[in-house]
Amino acid sequence: MSAGAADFVREAEMGFSHAELLSSLPSAVAPYRIDKRSERVYHLHDAAETGRRVELTLHPETRRTLAAITLPVTKVKLEFFNFSADDFEDFMRRYKRYLHKGGG
Repeated sequence: MSAGAADFVREAEMGFSHAELLSSLPSAVAPYRIDKRSERVYHLHDAAETGRRVELTLHPETRRTLAAITLPVTKVKLEFFNFSADDFEDFMRRYKRYLHKGGG
């Protein structure tokens, strides 16, 4: 495992419950392997064994109410280790494409 500070860090609020996010995650992060480290922490390991790793932390699930609609919200923190700027951009492009929900 990499020691030291992450090369890149991204945090975002996502309109998913934990269960919804975790069910979509394998497609969003392929070809990375998912290793559950604790109830809300996951390590994503590069299948090509390049040493790249992403630590994904799920914050407690909350709800957002808009008029009569209540939606799940999960704050996610992604920490990238051994990533070049190009590797990071490639990962984020796929991650966002697979986890994008419709809207304006």
